[in-house]
Amino acid sequence: MNYRADIDGLRAFAVIPIILFHLDFTKLFGGGYAGVDIFYVISGFLITSIIYRETTGEGFSFLKFYERRIRRIIPPLAFMALVATVLAVCLFSPAYLLNYLVSLRYMFLFSSNIFFWQDTDYFALPDATKALLHTWSLGVEEQFYIVFPIVLFLLVKYAGKHALKGLVFLWLISFALNIHFVFREQPLVFYMLPFRAWELLTGSILAVYRARANVTPPYICGIAGLLLICVSVVSLGYVNKSHFPGALALIPVAGAALCILAGDGSIVGRVLAWKPFVHIGRLSYAMYLWHWVLITFYKYQFGAHLDIRGVITLVLATYLLSANSYRLVEQPIRKKHLLASRSKLFVAAMSVIIVFMAGSVAIEKYTPRDVRYDNYQAQIKDFPELKWGEFYTLGNSNATSSILIMGNSHTEAVYTIFETLCGENNRRCTLAAHGSPLFGTHRTGFGKHKQYQTRLKEVISGDNITDLVIVIRWDMDDLVADNGLKDLDALKYGLENTINAVKERNPNVRVWLQLPVPVFAFNIPDHVYRRLETRQTLAEYNAQWSYIIPLLRSFNARLIDPAAMLCDSRYCYGVLEDTVMYVDEHHMSIKGTFKVRNLYEPIFQP
Repeated sequence: MNYRADIDGLRAFAVIPIILFHLDFTKLFGGGYAGVDIFYVISGFLITSIIYRETTGEGFSFLKFYERRIRRIIPPLAFMALVATVLAVCLFSPAYLLNYLVSLRYMFLFSSNIFFWQDTDYFALPDATKALLHTWSLGVEEQFYIVFPIVLFLLVKYAGKHALKGLVFLWLISFALNIHFVFREQPLVFYMLPFRAWELLTGSILAVYRARANVTPPYICGIAGLLLICVSVVSLGYVNKSHFPGALALIPVAGAALCILAGDGSIVGRVLAWKPFVHIGRLSYAMYLWHWVLITFYKYQFGAHLDIRGVITLVLATYLLSANSYRLVEQPIRKKHLLASRSKLFVAAMSVIIVFMAGSVAIEKYTPRDVRYDNYQAQIKDFPELKWGEFYTLGNSNATSSILIMGNSHTEAVYTIFETLCGENNRRCTLAAHGSPLFGTHRTGFGKHKQYQTRLKEVISGDNITDLVIVIRWDMDDLVADNGLKDLDALKYGLENTINAVKERNPNVRVWLQLPVPVFAFNIPDHVYRRLETRQTLAEYNAQWSYIIPLLRSFNARLIDPAAMLCDSRYCYGVLEDTVMYVDEHHMSIKGTFKVRNLYEPIFQP
């Protein structure tokens, strides 16, 4: 196909929103992440145009196809990885470095998406510390490139004029899988190819259609397409991201497809072909690679908040590195000024992959152990990650009465201290944790809440519960009551339902509510290792929970107040007397809960 400047310009409309979204311009570009979906449509269109033309013309060569992919993908990726690895070794604490090195290996196996899907565990490291997180989209794309040329080749060869129908059939399967599973297994749908393939196939269908149909689309196509892109970039910031991609991804995908369909001669095509847009579009791959790496290390070193100086620094650094990567690394190899021979290119690419794979293993294995870090890790290891929805019996299982401890992940944090106290006091305790722990409420992304709440009712009705202990991180996102109430109203509704359910069985039950623990804006063990601040002001704590604490105090319940031991008149502390009190930003460590065991001992007193 002939070069289309408007498609390079469309790339600018994909990469700029992504970068602005990651720079925290979320009020105006809250849906900037949809730029990835635009990239997928463009990629599917361009790749299919080449494969279809060659398959129906002079003949398609798999070797030639993969040579082009290697020249395009590997050199800028390797340059970025080299710089990122040096930064990771110099700056990251051991836990973050290990995560980085593993992700580096997955990246060069073109399976970053698989790694980061597996790394979506609730207790995984924060996404903002994963310098290669953005390469998940490259994993999806490269996996598509491995499978799709074979599929299209076979369709053209054996289906002939029905090849387009075959692509539409594959699109329908992928889109149906996306719709069906997005509410059940959203991380899987977000990261994995079978649920994303329809976006690339949209471009593929468009490419085959344009190659076979000599039609001039109405001018409104391009205008509608650009409008849909703009709408998605803004409006998707105000929807629940746990429902994405799903049907919502149709907005940017349709927008990109309509812009491409409109053609370079349309009004929108001429707008997109404006030289500044084309220039950014040509740098878009390098800019995509560099921006997130720079943002990650900048925030890790200087804090999560980006002021205007930080934004300007990151934008300039992204542009300069991208421009030089494009000029000095990408173009010489793509234009065969370097590694002109296909065999030399393949050998060089394989050598680069082997060096990074082996190098990452060597760094992981031979980096000297840091005794100080090991000492801190010893304090926070063995955090009891329980199976949500399961009910655990602690202490004396033959006792005639019991204490019910329930909540979300903060209940997991107190598992070990209650295991000890229940045993010491010869009491039977039942402990359960779930993302939607309160009766009559649920949270998006936490499945099987009805089964859990049904089982909880069975436990309550069949047991002699003397004490109900609720330990929750109270600022639960997306909390919705079955009657439609949301947020604080839903929380009050859920608490009332839960307490009443227990009191119906035993009106004399004692109710204990744990007030919020201090929640920090940084990882406490990481800050301890780096000798950075491990406290926040008491004023920050009070402001953060100003709407929750009065609600909890309004209940006729006994209160467990962690701030009474973790805070003084000025500060709240993540470290007390050399004890690391947290395993992350808000989950207390085992040693931390034992440090404040006095908070829980009154539960076992008459």
